[in-house]
Amino acid sequence: MAKLKQKIWAIFALIFIISLLAFGFVTVYMHDNTVERFHNEQKSSITLFSNSVHAFFRTQDALLHILGLQMVAEYPTLAHPVHDKTLDEIMVNYPALLGLGLVAYDGTPLVASSNFDLNKLPNLMELPQTKPSFQIARSIDKISIGPTYLVNALKTKTYAMPIRRSIYAGKDRTQPIAVMTAGIRIDNSPLFGVGDELNSYHNIQIIRKDGYNQYSSDSDINYSQKSNQDLLPLLNSTFSEAISNELPSIQSINYIIGDKNQRLVVKYDPYSELFFVSNIKQQYINQVFISRFTVILGFFVSSMFILFILIRSIANSEIKTNSKLVYQAQHDSLTNLPNRQYLRSCINEWINSESGNNPPFALMYIDIDNFKSVNDSYGHEFGDKVLIQATQRLSQILASDGLLIRESSDEFIFLTYSCEHAQLQYTTKLISTSLAEPYIVKNSSILLGSCIGVSRYPENGVKLNELLSAADIALHSAKKKRNSTCFFSSQMQEEHYQHVQLEQKLRVAIEQETPFMVYQPQVDKNGEIYGVEALVRWIDETLGFVSPEKFIAIAESTGLMSKLGQLIIDKSLTDLSKLNRTLDKPLKLSINISVRQFTEELFAERILASIKAFGLSPETITLEITENLFIEDLNKIKPICAYLQKQGIQISLDDFGTGYSSLSMLNELVIDELKIDKSFVDKIDEDSRSLAMITNVISIGQRLGMTIIAEGVETSAQKQLLIDNDCFQFQGYYFSKPLPYDQLCQYMNEK
Repeated sequence: MAKLKQKIWAIFALIFIISLLAFGFVTVYMHDNTVERFHNEQKSSITLFSNSVHAFFRTQDALLHILGLQMVAEYPTLAHPVHDKTLDEIMVNYPALLGLGLVAYDGTPLVASSNFDLNKLPNLMELPQTKPSFQIARSIDKISIGPTYLVNALKTKTYAMPIRRSIYAGKDRTQPIAVMTAGIRIDNSPLFGVGDELNSYHNIQIIRKDGYNQYSSDSDINYSQKSNQDLLPLLNSTFSEAISNELPSIQSINYIIGDKNQRLVVKYDPYSELFFVSNIKQQYINQVFISRFTVILGFFVSSMFILFILIRSIANSEIKTNSKLVYQAQHDSLTNLPNRQYLRSCINEWINSESGNNPPFALMYIDIDNFKSVNDSYGHEFGDKVLIQATQRLSQILASDGLLIRESSDEFIFLTYSCEHAQLQYTTKLISTSLAEPYIVKNSSILLGSCIGVSRYPENGVKLNELLSAADIALHSAKKKRNSTCFFSSQMQEEHYQHVQLEQKLRVAIEQETPFMVYQPQVDKNGEIYGVEALVRWIDETLGFVSPEKFIAIAESTGLMSKLGQLIIDKSLTDLSKLNRTLDKPLKLSINISVRQFTEELFAERILASIKAFGLSPETITLEITENLFIEDLNKIKPICAYLQKQGIQISLDDFGTGYSSLSMLNELVIDELKIDKSFVDKIDEDSRSLAMITNVISIGQRLGMTIIAEGVETSAQKQLLIDNDCFQFQGYYFSKPLPYDQLCQYMNEK
C-alpha cells in the first residue's frame, strides 16, 4: 500500500518537475519576448523619428542657404535690422518655423521676419547661451543646430530649436559673410509632436554632443540643464567609432539613473551630430512582464493544484481500489471470511519472531464431513448456502475469541488464545454440536458431521507452516474416526511420517508394477468353486508385507487409486483369461473397484474394452463396490451401474451391513449381488441377534432378486447355519485362503 502511494506521488513529483521546468522556460521566453517587444518598439520609434528629423534638417539646410543668399543680395548694407516680406511668406508656408533672420558674421541682426520685435533682437555673439553654437555655425559649411532655449523676443514665450546656415559670398569659402538663422517651434511642430503619439511610458529625446537636451517628448524637461552627467560619457564611449568615422549607428543600452534602471535605444546621426534616444523605464517593462507572468503563474499554480487534487484523488482511489483488491485477495467471496493469504499476512500479530515473547495459542483445522456429496447431490448453489450457514454458526461461537479463516471449500481454520486443554475441548464440542444441527435450504434438510484437528503454539511448532501441518495431521486422524476431534501428538507425527514414507514407496511400487494379485475362491453349498475374488497384495523390500487396508487408503487419498486400480484390473483379467483356458467351465471374477475409479470419465468404456481385449465375457465379471463409498456418490454411480449391467457385468455391494442406510439404499439401486460382511458371520453361531440380522438380510435380498454371498466363513457350523437360512454361496478361510495364481491353479486341479 505504501509503495503504491509512493509511486503515485513520484509520478506527481515527476510531472511537477517537468511542468516547473516548462514553466521556467516559458517564463524566460516571456521575459525575453517582453523585452524584445519593447526594444522593437523603441527601435522602430527612434529610427522613424531620427530619419524624419534628419530629412527635415536636410530640407532646412537647403532652404536657409537659398534664403541667405537672397537676403545678402537684397540687403548688401544695413544700418539697422529690417523686416522682410519674403521671410514672412516663408513663415506662412512653414508653420513649424518660429522665425527667420539673417545675422551678420559678428552676430548683429540684419533681417528678420515680422514676428520678431526688432528692438529686442540680440547680438548672438553677446549672449552666453547662443555664442558657442553661433561660432560653430560660422565655422562649418552646413546646417548647425543650436541648443534649445526659451525665446523672449516673440510676442509669446516659446521654446525654440535654433538652426543656422553659414552664407558665403562668391567663390571665397574662407569665411562666411553672414549666417541665416531660423527657429523651430518645439510646441507647434508636427515633427516634434511625436510625444503625443507615444505611450505614456515611452520618452524620446534628442541629446546634443555637449550634453544638453535638444528635444524631449517629456513636457517637463528643462532645456537649460544638461542631461544626466553620466549619460553623455556613456554615449560618447558607446558611439566613439561611429562619431570618429561619421557613420550612423544604433545601439541598446541599459542605463541606471539613481536607483532606477532604464532601457535605452540610441541612434547617432553624424549629419546633425545628435543622439536620438528612446527611453523606457525598466520598471515599466518589469510591470508588463509581471502582469503577463501573473497570468501564466496563475495558470501554472491552478494547473498544479488541479493536478495535485487529481493525483490525490487517483491516489485515494487507487488506495481504495488496492485495499479492495487486497481485501478480496485476503477474504473469501462467499463467506466474507479471511482466507489463508490473510492469515499469512497477519501471522506476525500471533507469532512475532523478533520479540520471542508470544502468548500461547491454539490452531484448529475444522472440516465438514462428506460436504462433497452435498455438492454432487444437490448442486453447488445448495452447497454454498450450506457453507454460509456453517460460517454463521462458527462465527457466533468463535468471533469474539480469535481469528476464523476459511481455508478451502469445506475447511476452516481458527486461531484462539484460549488454549487450555479443557477450554479447547469445550470449544471443539460447541463447534461439533453446532455444525451437526440440520441445515435447511429450499425446504430440504440435511445433516453433516465435522472433524477437528488441533495444534498448539509453541508446543507443536513455532512457525505457521509447522502449526498448520500439525493441525492437518491431527485432522486426518480425526477423519479416520469420523465426527471427532484430535489433538496433535508425537505419535500422530510418527504415523504421518510413516504415511508419507509409505506413499512414496507405493508410488514407486505402482510404477514398477510390484503389487501382485491373490484370489480367494467362492463356493456354492455343494462345495463347488464358481468364482474367485481378486485381492491385491504388496510386499515392500524394506517394510515387508503391507496391509491392503493401509496402502489402498493411501492410494485413495493421494490420487494413486486410478493407476493402482488399472493395474489390479489388468493383472486380474490376465490371470483369469489364462486360467479359464484350462477349465471346462469358466470361473467368475470379482474385482473391487473404488468409487474414484468408478466415477472417472470413460471408466465403463475402458473396462469393457479390457474385458474384450482379454477374450472374456462381461457375464463372468463382477465389480464390487464398498457400501460406504457407494452411499456417498449414489447419484453418480447409478447411471454407470445401469450401463455396465446392460452390458452383462454384475454389480456387487461389498461389506453390506457396515454402513448407515443400507436397507433404504437397496431400493435405490439394482444390485446383482449382496455380500454379507464378515463381522456378522463371525457371531452367527453365538449371537442370536447376528443370526437374526443375517436372516433378514438374506430374506430381503432374495425378495429383491439378488444373489447372497457370505464373507468370512471359517467353520462348518457357520456354513450350515447359513445354508439353513437360505444362503448358498460362501467365501472364507473354511474353504480357502486367498491364493496366488500358481497356487490357485493347483487348487483348481485338486478340486
